[in-house]
Amino acid sequence: MYEIEDIKKFSKSLGKRVAKDCGFSVTDLKSSISVKNVCCLVKENSSVIDGVRFIDEQNAIEVCEQILNWIMGVSLAKMAANDEIDCYWSDKDDCMMFMFKGDEDQTDFVEKYFKS
Repeated sequence: MYEIEDIKKFSKSLGKRVAKDCGFSVTDLKSSISVKNVCCLVKENSSVIDGVRFIDEQNAIEVCEQILNWIMGVSLAKMAANDEIDCYWSDKDDCMMFMFKGDEDQTDFVEKYFKS
C-alpha cells in the first residue's frame, strides 16, 4: 500500500510518467486527459483509511492502464478525424475499431506516428 499525501500532485506525476514511458509527450497527455480526470481515476481505485488515501500496486497499475487507454483513444480518434486511419463501430465487439488505410504497411505506420 502506498499513501497518497496530495492527490493532485500524485495524479500529475502519474499521468506524466505514463505518457513518457509510452512514448507520448506531455502535450499529448494534456490534450487527452485532464488532471481532474486522473484524480477521479485515482479516487475510484484507491481507499481512504482514517482520513488518509491509500492505493495498492494492483490499483496503481489499473490507473496507469486507464490513463494510457485514454491517451491512445484520443490519439486514435484524432488520427481518424484527420483521415489518417480508418475507423468503424463494431456491433460484434461493441467498440470502435481502427485500422490502417488501404495497404499501408504497419511498420511504416508505427515509424511515422510513434517515433521515440
